[in-house]
Amino acid sequence: MVLLTGFGTLEAAVAALKAGADDYLVKSVDYLELLPSTLNAALAYFQEWGVGSPTLRVLYGCGVSDELLAVQEHLREHAPHIDLDGVLGGEAVLDRLSLRGKTR
Repeated sequence: MVLLTGFGTLEAAVAALKAGADDYLVKSVDYLELLPSTLNAALAYFQEWGVGSPTLRVLYGCGVSDELLAVQEHLREHAPHIDLDGVLGGEAVLDRLSLRGKTR
Protein backbone atom coordinates (compact mmCIF):
# COMPACT_ATOMS: atom_id res chain seq x y z
CA MET A 1 0.00 0.00 0.00
CA VAL A 2 1.23 3.47 -0.85
CA LEU A 3 -0.38 6.21 1.22
CA LEU A 4 -0.88 9.50 -0.59
CA THR A 5 -2.12 12.36 1.55
CA GLY A 6 -2.53 16.08 1.44
CA PHE A 7 -1.97 16.45 5.18
CA GLY A 8 1.36 14.78 5.80
CA THR A 9 3.58 15.08 8.80
CA LEU A 10 6.61 13.09 9.85
CA GLU A 11 4.56 11.49 12.62
CA ALA A 12 1.83 10.46 10.15
CA ALA A 13 4.42 8.96 7.79
CA VAL A 14 6.01 6.93 10.58
CA ALA A 15 2.58 5.74 11.78
CA ALA A 16 1.57 4.74 8.24
CA LEU A 17 4.79 2.80 7.67
CA LYS A 18 4.49 1.07 11.06
CA ALA A 19 0.89 0.15 10.17
CA GLY A 20 2.06 -1.60 7.01
CA ALA A 21 2.19 1.01 4.27
CA ASP A 22 4.95 0.31 1.75
CA ASP A 23 5.54 3.98 1.04
CA TYR A 24 4.16 7.38 1.90
CA LEU A 25 3.82 10.40 -0.38
CA VAL A 26 2.57 13.87 0.53
CA LYS A 27 0.68 15.83 -2.09
CA SER A 28 3.01 18.69 -2.84
CA VAL A 29 3.57 20.86 -5.88
CA ASP A 30 5.52 18.08 -7.63
CA TYR A 31 3.75 14.97 -6.31
CA LEU A 32 2.43 14.00 -9.76
CA GLU A 33 6.02 13.71 -11.00
CA LEU A 34 6.92 11.53 -7.99
CA LEU A 35 3.80 9.34 -8.09
CA PRO A 36 4.76 7.04 -11.02
CA SER A 37 8.22 6.28 -9.59
CA THR A 38 6.79 5.70 -6.10
CA LEU A 39 4.19 3.27 -7.46
CA ASN A 40 6.76 1.59 -9.72
CA ALA A 41 9.00 1.01 -6.71
CA ALA A 42 6.12 -0.70 -4.88
CA LEU A 43 5.42 -2.81 -7.96
CA ALA A 44 9.10 -3.79 -8.30
CA TYR A 45 9.21 -4.84 -4.65
CA PHE A 46 6.24 -7.18 -5.06
CA GLN A 47 7.54 -8.57 -8.35
CA GLU A 48 10.84 -9.41 -6.64
CA TRP A 49 8.91 -11.66 -4.28
CA GLY A 50 6.84 -13.21 -7.06
CA VAL A 51 3.75 -11.25 -6.08
CA GLY A 52 1.98 -8.88 -8.39
CA SER A 53 1.54 -8.51 -12.10
CA PRO A 54 2.96 -6.21 -14.79
CA THR A 55 -0.09 -4.00 -14.28
CA LEU A 56 -0.34 -2.16 -10.99
CA ARG A 57 -3.89 -1.55 -9.79
CA VAL A 58 -4.26 1.64 -7.77
CA LEU A 59 -7.25 2.89 -5.80
CA TYR A 60 -7.04 6.67 -5.67
CA GLY A 61 -9.47 8.55 -3.47
CA CYS A 62 -9.67 12.30 -3.39
CA GLY A 63 -12.20 15.00 -2.70
CA VAL A 64 -11.93 17.01 -5.91
CA SER A 65 -12.96 15.69 -9.32
CA ASP A 66 -10.53 18.03 -11.17
CA GLU A 67 -7.64 16.55 -9.19
CA LEU A 68 -8.77 13.01 -9.96
CA LEU A 69 -8.94 13.80 -13.68
CA ALA A 70 -5.45 15.37 -13.59
CA VAL A 71 -3.96 12.31 -11.90
CA GLN A 72 -5.67 9.93 -14.33
CA GLU A 73 -4.37 11.93 -17.30
CA HIS A 74 -0.84 12.16 -15.87
CA LEU A 75 -0.61 8.41 -15.22
CA ARG A 76 -2.03 7.53 -18.65
CA GLU A 77 0.75 9.58 -20.20
CA HIS A 78 3.67 8.72 -17.90
CA ALA A 79 2.80 5.27 -16.52
CA PRO A 80 0.28 3.46 -18.76
CA HIS A 81 0.86 0.17 -16.91
CA ILE A 82 -0.81 1.68 -13.81
CA ASP A 83 -4.55 0.96 -13.74
CA LEU A 84 -6.03 3.81 -11.71
CA ASP A 85 -9.43 3.30 -10.10
CA GLY A 86 -10.46 6.74 -8.92
CA VAL A 87 -13.20 7.55 -6.42
CA LEU A 88 -14.34 10.76 -4.79
CA GLY A 89 -14.24 10.91 -1.00
CA GLY A 90 -13.19 8.76 1.90
CA GLU A 91 -16.57 7.04 2.10
CA ALA A 92 -16.16 5.79 -1.47
CA VAL A 93 -12.67 4.48 -0.66
CA LEU A 94 -14.00 2.50 2.29
CA ASP A 95 -16.86 1.15 0.20
CA ARG A 96 -14.46 0.10 -2.54
CA LEU A 97 -12.13 -1.58 -0.07
CA SER A 98 -15.06 -3.34 1.62
CA LEU A 99 -13.80 -2.28 5.03
CA ARG A 100 -17.06 -0.79 6.19
CA GLY A 101 -18.14 -2.41 9.44
CA LYS A 102 -14.92 -4.39 9.89
CA THR A 103 -12.38 -3.81 12.61
CA ARG A 104 -8.67 -4.17 12.17
